[in-house]
Amino acid sequence: MKSKFVVLAFFLNGTLMVIMQIFNRFGKDSSVYSFVFIMFTVGLAMTLLFFLVGERSATRRGVIIGFGLGICALLAMILQLKSLKTVPGIVVFSVVNGGNPALAAILIHAIFREKLGIREFLGIGIGCSGIVLLSI
Repeated sequence: MKSKFVVLAFFLNGTLMVIMQIFNRFGKDSSVYSFVFIMFTVGLAMTLLFFLVGERSATRRGVIIGFGLGICALLAMILQLKSLKTVPGIVVFSVVNGGNPALAAILIHAIFREKLGIREFLGIGIGCSGIVLLSI
C-alpha cells in the first residue's frame, strides 16, 4: 500500500515538471508568477479539503513549520522557473531533482549526525557525477 504512494508521488512530480516546462515554453514572463500562484492556491485548497474531510487539526507549531516550508518551496519554484528561461530543462530538472537529495543527505549528516555509510556517500557521488554529465 505504501509503495503506491511513492509511485504516485514519482509520477505527479514528473507531471509537475512537464507542466512547468509547458508554462516556460508557451507563457509570458508573468506566467511564472501565475503558475506559482495557481499551484500554491490549488495546494492550499486541497490541504483545506483534506483537513475538513479528515479528523485532524493543525497545531501552532505545524502551521509555523508549514509556512516556513511554503516560503522555501515558493522561492525555489520561482527560481526554478526563471532558470528554465536561460538553462535547458534537462539541466535544471537534473540539478533540482538530483541535487536536492544529495544536499539533504549531506546536511542531515552534518547537522543531525545521522550515520552515512560508504554506500550512501558513493550514491551521493554517483548522483552528483550524473548531474555533471547531463550538464555537459
